Amino acid sequence: ACGEGNDDPRRNGEFHFLKRFKAAHSGQSVVVFDVGANVGSWCIEAARGFEGKILIYAFEPSAKTFEKLCENIKESGLGEVIKPINCGLSDINGRDTLHIEHSMAGTNSLFARRIPKNDVYEGGSETVNLLCGEDFCKDNGVTHIDLLKIDTEGNELAVLQGGVRTLRQLKPNIIFECWPDIGERDEMFKWFSAE
Repeated sequence: ACGEGNDDPRRNGEFHFLKRFKAAHSGQSVVVFDVGANVGSWCIEAARGFEGKILIYAFEPSAKTFEKLCENIKESGLGEVIKPINCGLSDINGRDTLHIEHSMAGTNSLFARRIPKNDVYEGGSETVNLLCGEDFCKDNGVTHIDLLKIDTEGNELAVLQGGVRTLRQLKPNIIFECWPDIGERDEMFKWFSAE
């Protein structure tokens, strides 16, 4: 994939993709889910300069990262179109442990899959809230999703499974994941093939 292993959205193709998405949907009304929004760089770029009506739900489970996300949205002046949600999407409604590689890292994960030095996550862990996408859509009157971006460091398949009936019904135009590893890709392809 273009830019694989490169987490700079200006060079890895993510912002180029957004430019094309915004041009293709100019003048339209779109709903975007940013699942794993981190501090908001991607969703702010998605909203900035959009010619039409855009509503972005930015999901971020980590309390400290969510605080920075809200601060960045406020500073961007895009608070009317970006709605930060302090939970993660998954296949359950409940709570789980988020492993913190370091504060506000884009690699924090529900899975202890990257072990930093001394076999200890420098940031420890945090208990976070999780919600099924189906329940979120039902509770918030979401009637269409045009773009579903998932960057959840290993929880991508659970995000899809937690919204399977809604995704079938709403038929998002585009679903993409930022840089899954090979094992995650294989599991996602198996899931899509089976569905």
